[in-house]
Amino acid sequence: AALLAEAGLADGFEFSMGFDPEERPMAELWQAELAKIGVTLNLEQADFMTRWETAMVNDSPDAPEANTIFWGPDIVGPYTYLVPFNMAVLPDWNFSRYDNPAYNALIDEANVLAVTDREAAEAMFIEAQRMLRDDVAAIFIMDKPDLSIIASDLTGYTPNPAYGFTIPWYYVRR
Repeated sequence: AALLAEAGLADGFEFSMGFDPEERPMAELWQAELAKIGVTLNLEQADFMTRWETAMVNDSPDAPEANTIFWGPDIVGPYTYLVPFNMAVLPDWNFSRYDNPAYNALIDEANVLAVTDREAAEAMFIEAQRMLRDDVAAIFIMDKPDLSIIASDLTGYTPNPAYGFTIPWYYVRR
């Protein structure tokens, strides 16, 4: 509450958040916790494609100010998690409309550098994450676990975080 007062919002404020149906418990938790400090969170449940069309395709002024989104890896590396905030590369997935040319340049350079100098690239990716945090481009609230259930008599299975639904059967033995 003190931070809200310091920001000139002593009486709180109101905003809306779109979320998928299975995320309702999490959304209600956020709503209850924010209410404790005087912030009203209006919940707007809709499937992801409806929310995406409202916010990104139609650019509706009625779209929620916040949206939940899961982003899984298409490649294994930090760039895949950071590039959705680059308006030049993925404008259709940048729900926050975050647009920072310095950030864009930093992650693009780090992505190239990752091939030849991983330590330098790592430092740049960490700096990019700090930029997102400091600019409040997003609030990263969870890492969704990747669970695998297999028979106890199978061996050789190794989960692949980049391709969770792909199983290299040639390694699996009974």
